[in-house]
Amino acid sequence: MDFSLQVANSTPIAVQAVDRQISVTESGSLQGLTISLPPLVELKGAVQPVSGESVAGELEIATLGADQVPTPPEGVQVLTDFFKVTPVRGNNGNITISFPKLNVPEDRYSFKMVLYVYTKIISNGTGGHQYVWNPTQYKLETLDDGTVTMKTHGLGDACFIGLPQFKDTSNDQTSRSDATNQAVGDVTVNCRTKIYLNVIPVFPYVLPVPWPSHQVCTVEGDSDFELLVKNFNDNNWTPETSIEELVSWVYQAPDGFDDLDLSYDSKLEAQIHEIDSLGYVTTADDENYGVLHLSDSNNNKNLMQATSVHEYFHQAQNRTKVAGLTNILGLPDTLWLTEGTAQWFEDYLFDDIDSYIFTERNPLYVIMDVGFNSPHPENAFGTNKKVPTPDLPCGSLLRVSAVAFF
Repeated sequence: MDFSLQVANSTPIAVQAVDRQISVTESGSLQGLTISLPPLVELKGAVQPVSGESVAGELEIATLGADQVPTPPEGVQVLTDFFKVTPVRGNNGNITISFPKLNVPEDRYSFKMVLYVYTKIISNGTGGHQYVWNPTQYKLETLDDGTVTMKTHGLGDACFIGLPQFKDTSNDQTSRSDATNQAVGDVTVNCRTKIYLNVIPVFPYVLPVPWPSHQVCTVEGDSDFELLVKNFNDNNWTPETSIEELVSWVYQAPDGFDDLDLSYDSKLEAQIHEIDSLGYVTTADDENYGVLHLSDSNNNKNLMQATSVHEYFHQAQNRTKVAGLTNILGLPDTLWLTEGTAQWFEDYLFDDIDSYIFTERNPLYVIMDVGFNSPHPENAFGTNKKVPTPDLPCGSLLRVSAVAFF
């Protein structure tokens, strides 16, 4: 996880540290918030991991004004003050965040709370990396006393706890509150509403809560593949796109991965929400490239088709390992390769839509002129779009380059 927000006028708040736990004692919306560190943690700039217990007493928690942080995603109800923590992340273990039950509207559920962390992501369409409010909801639980807990890989310069505003689809004909199926091309896609289990401690009782904007989608005849699609109805893609089409796009990517001898996950998630790029994946908050974040903006349908497999390709890049070597993803001066091959894969899988024409500069950059450290890696790579098929030498080189190691 990486952070770039620099805040000069944050206000430290009173905390108490016991063992590996730091709790906010000062009155306010963050009172009772507790951060539990794993046995080993990493501090920004440190060479070696250190013990969580030794760090706990040194961590500072401070509040931030709304004018000191980037604007939260549209529709998100902010439940706490914005706050920052001395940048820290778990080393072979997660950080646990717990806080008392917050003031949640009667028609909303506390188990849908989300921790937003301002963090670095790999972005498609902006030439590499950017920083966004990244939502995390990893292993969220509600305890008997109403305390909500969740896990994250790291914390840093800007955070807040909020409730995303899901679109009301109760009267929408495209809402899928029941299981549906639809044939798209050669596959039949089945989607059903995701059921969340809300523990009611008073009884105790487990209440199944359907969430129509979250759809669990599978493909008939393939028991391995599963795509959890969140907030699909919020998209403004043109022409109009069905959820089954999105699933079919993502489902076709593994065929290409198999051609290239890449590893990948068959179960993953796609979130459609407001972002400043076409899409991104991230390692932050234990997502480990397993969530395809896609823009809800009025983008061309073909462009979003290409973006969905572009982001899935980044996951395949991460999943393909060679013993004793370091995966190139996240290393400096490598975007020309990681982004270039991801964009090449768009055209390899969906050759007829020529998605690169939507994002490339005209005339194209020449990679030997701008260099491998070009701030426009996907455009520099564009000079190779008209390569021979992957069965020829240049295509074979691309297959090798799709996942690179040092």
